Amino acid sequence: MFAYRDTVSSPKNAPNAILACRFQISGAPSKLRLEWHRRQGKSFKQLEGSRYNLTHYVSSYGKPREYVTTLEIRNINQDDYAVYRCHVSYEFGTAHADVQLIQAETSRPDSRPPDTPFACCKYHGVEGRCMNMCGLENEVRRSPNIPQNCSTEIGKVLSCAMPAVDDSACCLRARVPRACMYLCDSFLPPSSEMPAVCKNHLDDVVECRYNGALKRPSAPKDVKVSSSSDSQVLLNWKDSERAEVYHVYWRKHHSTWDKKSVTSTSKSITNADEVVVVAANSFGLSQPVKMSMVNNKWHRG
Repeated sequence: MFAYRDTVSSPKNAPNAILACRFQISGAPSKLRLEWHRRQGKSFKQLEGSRYNLTHYVSSYGKPREYVTTLEIRNINQDDYAVYRCHVSYEFGTAHADVQLIQAETSRPDSRPPDTPFACCKYHGVEGRCMNMCGLENEVRRSPNIPQNCSTEIGKVLSCAMPAVDDSACCLRARVPRACMYLCDSFLPPSSEMPAVCKNHLDDVVECRYNGALKRPSAPKDVKVSSSSDSQVLLNWKDSERAEVYHVYWRKHHSTWDKKSVTSTSKSITNADEVVVVAANSFGLSQPVKMSMVNNKWHRG
């Protein structure tokens, strides 16, 4: 038995947090019992009460079968940050695994800004007839549109539309099979050919991805660049919904990116012909907004 994630982060006062474990059993056990416990001192106490919701299902019907058990903790408060244990027992034995729930921090900036979905899709070779799933080059979308006959490209598109985003907890609660979890978790490698079973779960995947996007910040709006001197420019934008901080990146002539995190909606920068603004909170990042100088004028994209 093992945890889907050894450590799960959740913001304080979040509506819920979901922990998950996997285990494999040969055959169909007749006395399967699943429990979740929480560490209290040196021992573990079984969880009970209306704030806790437990489920389990068969994630893979291979040999042996793989099961998933999930624990949903509702209305997160400071006391919920602790170590939890999933425990399974059946007629031939027992097993357990531990999961730690920690308080999420505001997402920190990487050394370089994330690509726009369009640029990412182009880089990963999404077929031309399916590129509209990625939006236009300068367009910001909450979730991709899915045209017909493009199901094999969905893994790439979701990874590009929501890079470094893990919505696996929601998908596990929705009983999405293991073979399809790459559609929910951008940290898993995308499959070049979507398994047939995943087509029955696309609605759940898209709903989880969309609901996850509603927790993260919206993209910065009305980003404008104005020159204050030959080398200095002033960057302004409007507040993003749910933003806690903004990560600003800039560079010139494809050099190494400089970066700065600010809580205001403006930033003065020097020596730049490319700038990117990304909003962040403890649930993740918004889609990036990029501005580039072309023929001495600033343009989106």
